[in-house]
Amino acid sequence: MNIIAVNPGHNGSVAFLVDGELKFYIEEERLRRSKYDGNPFRGILEAVQYGVDFIVLGGTSDQFATLPWTGEDSYTALVRKFCPNVQTVNLGDQHHLGHVAECFYNSGFEDAVAIIVDGAGSYHTISAGEDENKIENSGWETESIYDCSYPANFKPVFKKYGGNAQTTRSLVSNEIDMDNAVTITKAYEAVSHYLGFGFIEAGKTMGLAPYGKDDPDIPNIFINGRADKNLVTPSFPAGAFIEANRFPALQHKFDPTEWHRDPTKVTDAAKNLAWRVQQESQELVGDLIEKAVAITGKKNIVIAGGYGLNCVLTIICNNVFLILVFGAIQ
Repeated sequence: MNIIAVNPGHNGSVAFLVDGELKFYIEEERLRRSKYDGNPFRGILEAVQYGVDFIVLGGTSDQFATLPWTGEDSYTALVRKFCPNVQTVNLGDQHHLGHVAECFYNSGFEDAVAIIVDGAGSYHTISAGEDENKIENSGWETESIYDCSYPANFKPVFKKYGGNAQTTRSLVSNEIDMDNAVTITKAYEAVSHYLGFGFIEAGKTMGLAPYGKDDPDIPNIFINGRADKNLVTPSFPAGAFIEANRFPALQHKFDPTEWHRDPTKVTDAAKNLAWRVQQESQELVGDLIEKAVAITGKKNIVIAGGYGLNCVLTIICNNVFLILVFGAIQ
């Protein structure tokens, strides 16, 4: 059986499996030489020459633009030109589940708890209450905890959703936390943008962080687990911004990308803000780890998501010193 898995969105990619074995995985930018190419059509064309039985669609939405006449999504339509009997499995509304699978299956653990720390995963609508008191609330997956075991048992035990103030209200239970607060990765996105790297270049912000230090002129980013909205404005699903003009120490004196080319121009504010967001965000991830252990009783931890894939964590958790790069800890 030949399966092609398509990930549309930033860093669009294709994985091709033949009888359960990975034949190739490639990001579209490697083929097209255009960074962040989100639609992996060239990768698909690499796979169809071998024949495709199933196409599995990922991403952050199960609503794909459809083509005239057939009403198919463009990815399925392209594969069907070469493989007319292909069947489509749409998992676009299960973005965090995809992150869970990638980190769990690569961890080597038979059972574990997966923690996903992300900017904006799939968009979900949650219903609460009954009859005339029933309300519906919508938001994007931001932080999730899943109880995992082989062969494919993934149980969500806690999910946090975020959204913009105009569309997302507060909805809180033991398993769900939804509001329009600024979440961990959104704050990191804001700092990355402020530094001139762009929203999804968190790895570069992490690389700058060790050159900074605690600076009383740099405001705290998080208050009680949420980023200060006087400092950070989120823009779901993509992006967030530092309100630099409100804080004298953060006001730009020149284009921040200038020091990307000339390191002598990097400011103390840039270094110290990177240090601040790294320090405070990893403490919050430590809190998530403790929450996950408390809920599941499991101490095999795997982490993924936009934050988990880009950032090194140095955490004090349950009196154990952990240094984590994407992967697993025990």
